Amino acid sequence: MRLIEHLDKITWSVADKVLFVIFGVVTIVQFQAMQPEQVGLFGLLFSIFSWIFILSDSFALQNLIQFGAKKENRPHINFIALLLHVSVTLGMSVILFFLREPLSQVFSQPKLIDVFSYLPMLSLLNIPRTYAFKVFYRDARMASVFLINSIYFGIMTGLTFYYIFIVGKIDF
Repeated sequence: MRLIEHLDKITWSVADKVLFVIFGVVTIVQFQAMQPEQVGLFGLLFSIFSWIFILSDSFALQNLIQFGAKKENRPHINFIALLLHVSVTLGMSVILFFLREPLSQVFSQPKLIDVFSYLPMLSLLNIPRTYAFKVFYRDARMASVFLINSIYFGIMTGLTFYYIFIVGKIDF
């Protein structure tokens, strides 16, 4: 493999990683603008969300890479992976949503109700993004990965500064 033949992919990949570093700074700004309890709730929401999507990646999205190499198999594999991805992410989010009050009581944390209430919406909004990522990684379309992350981080950054400077507060 000649490095020069893949320079465009490497460049887009490095640019994408720079986006994560920049958004890391935005996350620090978010944390500074939040009350400590809100930071904890955000961390909990993000951890549960990440756990669900890591499981879905393992059970559903890896199939796009593993079995999608042959172009003739892709439509079938894409459909099955999408169906599994939606089922796992929304299924687990909805289960936790319906169990939010008992879980809140078991852990003696009333704010868990709020965390689990936002989880299905957050999952639903991230399904297309995470699915597209795997397709783009499979096809080595690093410019598309960069574009999706630019849009996502740009919107999140804009909303962060809107809530801090216009609304006057930010919570989880």
